[in-house]
Amino acid sequence: MPIKIKCRKCGFILYTYDMFSDPQGLAMPIQVVDSYILCPRCGRELDANVKPDDIVIKPLILEPGRYTIYVYTNQTGAGYAVVVTMQRRKYRRGKAVKVIVKEKTLFSEISNYIRDLVKKKGIDSLPKEIVF
Repeated sequence: MPIKIKCRKCGFILYTYDMFSDPQGLAMPIQVVDSYILCPRCGRELDANVKPDDIVIKPLILEPGRYTIYVYTNQTGAGYAVVVTMQRRKYRRGKAVKVIVKEKTLFSEISNYIRDLVKKKGIDSLPKEIVF
């Protein structure tokens, strides 16, 4: 899910961060403001103070296509944790699953489905490919 920093007045997108394609990490709002100072479109002076109304969280919707989803498990003292993500991580026990999405689907639906499979049958029982 990309993160965007926009001008409050005109909505011009000053900065976009996509965690799947940008390994450098998320820039802080002050870094973006320092690089622009004024909005290139409307000329408004930029402010680095982020207010709660400035934050919008939208669910990740996967468009039709093929995706690789990584599933990791972790046996802890508190119980059994299952992490489902689209980012490859360095965990001890993990598995990549190919997911074919035929129509727009919430990532959370796919994640919950995979998580239930792992909790019932274990990570080794996951199929190599799942169709939604």
